[in-house]
Amino acid sequence: MTANDILDRFSRAIPVAVMTRGLVEHLFAPQTLNAIPDGVQLLTYTRSIDFAHLVSLMGDVVFRVHPSVRAAYLKSPEAQSAATLKSFYEKFNHMEPDECRAFVRQLSERCANIMAALEPTSTPLLPGVRMRILDGNKLAASERRLDGLEQIYAPLPGQALVLQDFATRLFVDVLPWEDAYTNERAMFGHLKDWWQADDLIVADCNFCTEVLLRQIHSAQAFFAIRHHSSVGLHPLAPEQLIGRNASGEIFEQRVRYAQTDLELRCTIVRLDEPTRVGDRKIRILTNLAPTQADALLVAEIYRKRGGIENGFQELEAALRTEIATLAYPKAALFGFCIGLVLCNLFQVIRGTTEKVPEAPKPETISGVLLGQEIATYLGALLLNMPTNYPQAEWTAQQMAKWLLRIATRIDWRPYRKSPRGPKKKKEFVRGPRASPHEATARVLAERSKKRQNAP
Repeated sequence: MTANDILDRFSRAIPVAVMTRGLVEHLFAPQTLNAIPDGVQLLTYTRSIDFAHLVSLMGDVVFRVHPSVRAAYLKSPEAQSAATLKSFYEKFNHMEPDECRAFVRQLSERCANIMAALEPTSTPLLPGVRMRILDGNKLAASERRLDGLEQIYAPLPGQALVLQDFATRLFVDVLPWEDAYTNERAMFGHLKDWWQADDLIVADCNFCTEVLLRQIHSAQAFFAIRHHSSVGLHPLAPEQLIGRNASGEIFEQRVRYAQTDLELRCTIVRLDEPTRVGDRKIRILTNLAPTQADALLVAEIYRKRGGIENGFQELEAALRTEIATLAYPKAALFGFCIGLVLCNLFQVIRGTTEKVPEAPKPETISGVLLGQEIATYLGALLLNMPTNYPQAEWTAQQMAKWLLRIATRIDWRPYRKSPRGPKKKKEFVRGPRASPHEATARVLAERSKKRQNAP
């Protein structure tokens, strides 16, 4: 049996895992990964441990190929010949945020090139405007493996702000932040290079601050951000009924933001059904001109912003994007950034399958089942490296052609959703916090201060 025969059998039995394996071979080539830190000003240095070694070990853990970094190290002759396990742990614990960010940005750009080569046919909601979704994510609590965390119920290893492209659903930028207790609003000053002229930033109410609104506006970009109830709005004109959408009636009025000179359009959605917390009305602030997007379109854009949460929910059952055993913040954030890149690979696969003529509608396909196939079979495929897999030097057009060839062989029946019946309505009650949690970065900083002050 030849290598082509083996690949053909795999591509018919587990096509999604094979497509992922091809993308890993193309995007995670050592020469590609080792070139990423070159353009970043680093405080640490590299001797025998290359950036590709770090991505390889952590990627195996995120993909559930191995349960821990130690297990991945023991199965990697390349890593063992490069340095000791302790050296790798030290390197993970000192990963720099700029290095993680460059990793996400550069690989997302290559994923976007592949998706562009697939010749997208969908019409954008707002032609001529690049729409981006801004959101934050606090990493799940880690295990209490470090000194000072023994009595803490839930040590939080960090958080991140994430930027996602609206059209492709690719994660295009990330701001890793060690202190999980830092308010997201204190991080906005680091986002100035996240948007360009004619970008549209869509975000939830946590991002409704004067600092961020002015920052986006000064970049000649646009925003559609939900109003936060703590911010006063002063009406400059009466509400006008515009129409309806799937959520309820749509109104619009001109308002002034708090005690500032910011005059904005406010799209008001009077919901037919209240939100989980009981809100029956939401307000969306925007600086888009009415000729660019009417109130109905602004409401529709905001309604479809939930791609970040959906992307993680689909893969959380299959991948380990937040690793509980990584207690050091920098190591945990590096694992999270690798999870973002792997989510991008998943989006490339989703985008490829949508181009197959006989494919069913995307909303009928379960992302969880697709992700489970990847987690189940990818580990074995990584051991099988026939020469007919994609190579690092392939162009985006070659990758798109290869992915489409595999996607045409998919039997869609195993991936279809099994919709459940309607959920029973339950009253949402905000209960008291059961147990305290702490930001790991603050615990480590306090421990370091005590050591320095010790006689």
